[in-house]
Amino acid sequence: MSRKKKDFDDYVKSEKIRKKSSKSFAEQDKKDFVMDDKKELKELLKEGYFLARVVEVQKKYVFLAPEEKELDMDTRDVWLSTVAKKFLQNQRSERNFIVVGDKVVCLSSKHSDSEEFPQCTIEYRLPRETQISRVDPLVVNREHILASNLTQLVIVASYLSPPVRWGLIDRFLVHAEHEQITPIIILNKKDLLEEETSESFKKECEEEEKLYTDLGYQVISFETLSLSSKKKPPKILHDLFKEHITLIVGHSGVGKSSITNLLRPEIEQDVEELEIFKKGRHTTTYTSLLKLENGGFIIDTPGIRSFTLTELEPIQLCWGFVEMRPYLNQCRYRACRHSNEPDCAIIQAVSDKKISARRHQSYLNILFNTQRREGRYTLE
Repeated sequence: MSRKKKDFDDYVKSEKIRKKSSKSFAEQDKKDFVMDDKKELKELLKEGYFLARVVEVQKKYVFLAPEEKELDMDTRDVWLSTVAKKFLQNQRSERNFIVVGDKVVCLSSKHSDSEEFPQCTIEYRLPRETQISRVDPLVVNREHILASNLTQLVIVASYLSPPVRWGLIDRFLVHAEHEQITPIIILNKKDLLEEETSESFKKECEEEEKLYTDLGYQVISFETLSLSSKKKPPKILHDLFKEHITLIVGHSGVGKSSITNLLRPEIEQDVEELEIFKKGRHTTTYTSLLKLENGGFIIDTPGIRSFTLTELEPIQLCWGFVEMRPYLNQCRYRACRHSNEPDCAIIQAVSDKKISARRHQSYLNILFNTQRREGRYTLE
């Protein structure tokens, strides 16, 4: 099931927020930052407030695209905005109070510091329908939300340069399952795999692709550099991203921005082809929402070095591994962790080769937080 969304009162009660006075923000302002009252929203819109979508978040400012109707926006027509001052303490206490994909309620500023962009303040945020988040690499007890309100997640990995990390793919899949977001796997730099001399590595990649396909996930394999010279994107990519808000994630240099550019966004992403091809450098600095030629939207992210999931109970984590679901509640012990307990249905399924040993090890790595930051795995 989707993670329950917290409103502003939850933030105020959290230990993460250090109040400067005895009064809470709710008492001072009598309104939450999260606007979930549709009648009140209609009244605000009559008073001159307007709806917008967050397209980019930088250190001090937020860039927005007005969105009068759902997904009717031009991601080139942006406003420069800040969060209303009454919520700034919360903004400083959270890793990212506002994220790309958020739907917000804004009020135009009378005075503008920018000659290039119109300015406004973010007065409220609408409830998030979905979100992709991880444990903050800087503060382990804090959540870092990458993006919100997406309808599908595209996980990009390269066979080589940098080498594929199956464990990282697994963690994204688990999170997508819990958020009820459709995940798709793209394996890039197929030409490097064809040139690879290690037959064992080629066999490993073939087996893993088949494994994910058998589990019901869509897996696409190609090489973006050879496609970049074509006038139109491949039909499979065109159809994949059409009518969706897609978050595209993966390690630095796997080709996320190259894939984005194939779909002809309103703003082309920077790509250093030769450097990325050789070293896997990332060129995307900020997470950005872009409108595509086919009418869909894509959220391109900087390279992710780690994706640590928030703590899950064994039964919750197992549910994120789709092949383990039929064996839930079939173990001898109700609190079975499926690690080394006797009469464990999942361990038996691994022994019977009904569940991949590699995927089971990936589950254990997440459960005990023993995975390396790039998602490597070790079979014992």
